[in-house]
Amino acid sequence: MYYRISNLFLVAFLVLSFIQIQGQNTPLRDTINVDVAFDTARKMAFNGRRPEAIALAKRILKKSPGYSDVRTFLGRIYTWNHQYDSARMEFNQVLAAKPTDEDTRCALVDLDYWSGNSKAAIKEADTGLMYNHNSRDLLYKKAKAVADTGNYKAAYILIDTLLAHNSNDAQAIDYQLSLRRKMAVNDIGLIYYLDVYNTQYANPWTLASLSYSDHTKMGTVIARLNFANRFSNANGVQYEIDAYPNISKRFYAFVDAGYSSYTSLFPNYMFGASLYSSLPKSFEVDIGFRYLYFSSPATLIYTGAIGKYYKNLWFSLRTYIVPGSFNSYSESYLLTTRYYMGSADDYFSLVLGTGISPDDRSLVDLVSNPKLKSDEAKLSYQKLFSSEWLFSIGAGLVRSDFTRGSSDLTGLDYSFFVGLDILF
Repeated sequence: MYYRISNLFLVAFLVLSFIQIQGQNTPLRDTINVDVAFDTARKMAFNGRRPEAIALAKRILKKSPGYSDVRTFLGRIYTWNHQYDSARMEFNQVLAAKPTDEDTRCALVDLDYWSGNSKAAIKEADTGLMYNHNSRDLLYKKAKAVADTGNYKAAYILIDTLLAHNSNDAQAIDYQLSLRRKMAVNDIGLIYYLDVYNTQYANPWTLASLSYSDHTKMGTVIARLNFANRFSNANGVQYEIDAYPNISKRFYAFVDAGYSSYTSLFPNYMFGASLYSSLPKSFEVDIGFRYLYFSSPATLIYTGAIGKYYKNLWFSLRTYIVPGSFNSYSESYLLTTRYYMGSADDYFSLVLGTGISPDDRSLVDLVSNPKLKSDEAKLSYQKLFSSEWLFSIGAGLVRSDFTRGSSDLTGLDYSFFVGLDILF
């Protein structure tokens, strides 16, 4: 009996040993080892060690040829190295087994887009959208490829579709704004400002601005006629032109020039320029200057800002600095927050600031005294109707310290504006 039990244990041991040996020879993936190796390959690739990452990815695939995530990542490394044929082979092998693989389809769209074949990228995106109808990444990448062919309006509509399902997508909102600057759409705009003062002036001040915008492939150009009424009986006009030239996919500029012979209401001459740059993680920065000539000496103002998109919010902090002696320079700060509601043209905006802004058209005459102390809070709303009518409205409160004769006074300005643009 004892020997029989011993023999049974011996047979069981031999069977288990055989199963273990067979398991070691099977092509099934060792989850722990290959996953750790994949993580190592990713770190290598992102740290500039691409040849080593490629070699390690190939070793993983030799052991686990069905590990599609590794094969797709290998194709992406080939794409970064401009080895497009090798990359396409890896992507196609994954998609042949699993046509619905969204990540691999996106990688193939990127390959075509980065290699300069946007039409092929659009076709691949369309194929992917057949399987993943509301894919955020495929819609975004298709929009970029469509825009690259020059069809900005179609790209804009694609981003609208994306935002219908992802209204908090900051990257999509940012990109839609850039498309708005590039779209070949003209518009005529009229905006009316009303400022009512409690102590400074007995009568309201008004400013009406009529503009025509031409959105060209090189950038937007705006011609503007400003008409002001101040001090109840002083009227005057200012001629102004703005331009937003596109420099590259990352950079664009702002240039502004204006003239008026009514120097009691407007600067005699004004000029401004800023350079804007889009940064990773939905940041944007700009730096520039504003030149205002009322009478000698002229006022030179430096400006800079940093902006950030977060979900469906946009934040921008801007400063204006008027140089002077070490102890006498003046500065202003403006914090702007926008809350987007599904598109780049529909938002609420809140502005909080201290100091005078030379870009505030309703107070353009006050910048002749840049050391005037002022605090402001303004709320506005903008909405696009029927893709043709852009409506805006706003109100605010400005508290200013000023000098009248030998007295220092504090006054309040209740400001209002309403605007309408026709797009065509």
